[in-house]
Amino acid sequence: MKMAVDISSKFKLSNGKEMPYYGFGTYKMKDEQILHNAIEFTIKNGTRLIDTAAVYHNEHMVGEAIRKACSKYNLKLSDVFVTTKLDTGSQGYSNALSAFETSLQALGKDYVDLYLIHWPGVRGKARDDPANAKARRGSWRALEELYQAGKAKAIGVSNYTLKHLQEMLEYSTIKPHVLQSECHPLLPQHDVRVFCAEHGIFFQAYSSLGTGDDKLMKHEKLMAIASKYPGKTSAQILLAWALQQGMVVAILALAGMGVTLIVRSQKGAIPNGALLDCEDATCQYEQLVCPDRDNCTINCKDIIPYTCFRTGVVCPSVLGDCNLNCDDLFACTQANISCPQGNCNVNCLSDYSCRYSVMQCSGYDCLLSCMGQESCSHSTIKSSGENYLLDCEGQDTCTDLDIDSLNESCRINCHNDGSCSRSTLDCSNGNCSLYCTNFSCDYATVRCSQGAFCDVNCNDSYYDIIWAYRYYYDDYSATCSSTEFVCEQGSTCVFNFYGGYRIGYDTNITCEENSTCSIRCTELSIYSGSHQCDSANIICPTSNGDCTVECSGYNSCRSSRITCGPSSDCLSCSGKWSCDGSTITLRAGLNEPIMNCTGLSSCRYSTITCSAKNNCNINCDGQYSCISARVICPTGDYSCNIRCTDPLSCQGLSITNTHSVNLLCCGGPTACAGTRVVPTSTDCPND
Repeated sequence: MKMAVDISSKFKLSNGKEMPYYGFGTYKMKDEQILHNAIEFTIKNGTRLIDTAAVYHNEHMVGEAIRKACSKYNLKLSDVFVTTKLDTGSQGYSNALSAFETSLQALGKDYVDLYLIHWPGVRGKARDDPANAKARRGSWRALEELYQAGKAKAIGVSNYTLKHLQEMLEYSTIKPHVLQSECHPLLPQHDVRVFCAEHGIFFQAYSSLGTGDDKLMKHEKLMAIASKYPGKTSAQILLAWALQQGMVVAILALAGMGVTLIVRSQKGAIPNGALLDCEDATCQYEQLVCPDRDNCTINCKDIIPYTCFRTGVVCPSVLGDCNLNCDDLFACTQANISCPQGNCNVNCLSDYSCRYSVMQCSGYDCLLSCMGQESCSHSTIKSSGENYLLDCEGQDTCTDLDIDSLNESCRINCHNDGSCSRSTLDCSNGNCSLYCTNFSCDYATVRCSQGAFCDVNCNDSYYDIIWAYRYYYDDYSATCSSTEFVCEQGSTCVFNFYGGYRIGYDTNITCEENSTCSIRCTELSIYSGSHQCDSANIICPTSNGDCTVECSGYNSCRSSRITCGPSSDCLSCSGKWSCDGSTITLRAGLNEPIMNCTGLSSCRYSTITCSAKNNCNINCDGQYSCISARVICPTGDYSCNIRCTDPLSCQGLSITNTHSVNLLCCGGPTACAGTRVVPTSTDCPND
């Protein structure tokens, strides 16, 4: 498979404007004759992008050279893509508009193809001077007006850092079409390029061959790579690397450089039982096919990032095991991995490896290990074999992941800070297990489809003051916080939130009709966690199905919204201060719903609404339980049974629709003090 990029290739920007991949930069070129000769030569040989800037003080020469070259080679001026840039001394709204007109006049054009803000700062200002940010805003507003007026066909920025780009999202109405920045293997700009990819900003590299000295061109590793390709130079290797990252490349012409593009043929099938080592970008864009009825191992590892970039891997279609090892910065990024049969092991070991990849596994056993920071993030996994295991061990691994599991058995382990955040898991068949620890799985979505069994465990093995500090002051999200769980009709779900601090905070759990749900919010042992399921939203089936909610942890289910039923013992608040301040609805099915508040100070200040379709039972057995709670009893013919067995329970209890209440104050005369309801009895029957 040949690379699709050559000197005539173009890339379509987010606004539809086409920009050549390959360009010519004019920095430091002030000799008029040399510049004219260089531009004529580069246009003659097919280059259609010329880059200049106000600060180069050569715009007038560039414009004239382009006109002469186009006339000589029968080209239209519009055939050449021209970029120029706003000088740092002209930052600000009015200054930018004036500077643009000056550049336009110097170039002898009535529009430019691309206009960039050259640097994020203002000449003469310190980097931390607030005036820089104000000037950037004004300059960008001017560029937006120039774009809308058609004077600049595309607009962008140059030398902006990730911070500057993030800042632009707050004030721009038009996102930059292009970011131009220095980029080469010694300065790969990983975070900036990822941001650009996510926001539709095209990344244009300059100084792809280094910054004027020979430090990069004579790098030992680079020269070793070039030696493997007879007739190729370090410059050619560097340009190939940049183009394989999907960048536009603007270079400065140097005498004797001999620049051409590397084009390789398809690597094709891997020999039987072979061990293939992909080094020096040799497997980028390739389709690697493993033979049937044999084992296959592919190693993507090198000191230069993006080994196996956009590589396709086809594992054996008949028997045979397949092993893919991505052990390099950004290795296997945007890879496409297919495992139709046999066992498949994919190991994403280095930081940012396997991002934006697609993995399809229908074989026997599939294992995906994501160990490096942010490895496997933004990827898509479709698995339909017998067993599937996903291990997300590194920080922020498996974020924004899309998983569709049709396996007989599927297990997903998310074990480190931020792992599996914002991911989606759809368990459509068989048994599916999810284990989330150490601030993982926040903002995720988990759906257990009809007929499946899902076992969800969100926990931290220990709890101490340091973890609480991280939650409050370091902006960490608790494990499974703000996560969406859906147990669809006919499925069985077990949810365990235990240990740690605020495990399952602000989580939504929906158990649909005819589903079976068990929800436990608890601590591992005394002083081993608190506030499990705090501020959660739990909805049990309306009439058919089985659903139980157990809040046995310290401060568990506080300030939560719980709609329970139709099981008889639908809600148990046995932890200290559990269900405190919560809003609870007891929905009746065939059985009378029973709510037990047995923990110390449990169910205080809560609001409890009983269904009008059956009797409901509220047992306030813990010390101080149900104090100042509000109970809304049924309005029909059904009764509301409230039992207060502790001398200090039910004090200040507020009861609505008292005609249907059956109040048992068996904890003594103080048990129901302040309820304003005459007790039905002071004796409670034995359970």
